[in-house]
Amino acid sequence: MIYRDSLQEYQTSPMRFISSIDVCKLKSFKEWSSQALIDKQIVIPLLICKMIRGDIFALSAYDKLKKISGDNSLVIDYTKIIKNAELSAEFSKYGGAEDSRAVLTAVHWLASDESISMLGQNELGHNSLCLVNSILHIHNQHLNCD
Repeated sequence: MIYRDSLQEYQTSPMRFISSIDVCKLKSFKEWSSQALIDKQIVIPLLICKMIRGDIFALSAYDKLKKISGDNSLVIDYTKIIKNAELSAEFSKYGGAEDSRAVLTAVHWLASDESISMLGQNELGHNSLCLVNSILHIHNQHLNCD
């Protein structure tokens, strides 16, 4: 299954009325998640593109895929936000709701080493990452855009 199928299943389910999304309850997500992890070089940047605009469905998918993969280091959850004054201030800057957590997580991913390993391996990906980070005023210490 593809991302679109999971989104359509969510939009027609009773879960659409709940303020937080748990994509693991969607049959289509369960079917898609193993393939999504295989194709993470494509899927994660797609989710990040949606999250940077505050897409909480993409955030839920990203959170669950990272959890399934065993790597939660780039998931910005509420515990991290509460315990870190800098994250808390940044979270508030984006509005302080779940869509803010989506933006915050995307921004931190774009500043990560993982973003370079997924996008910076070829000239087009590297240049795109440099451009996006420049537009969004993100400093990635792992990326040389000079």
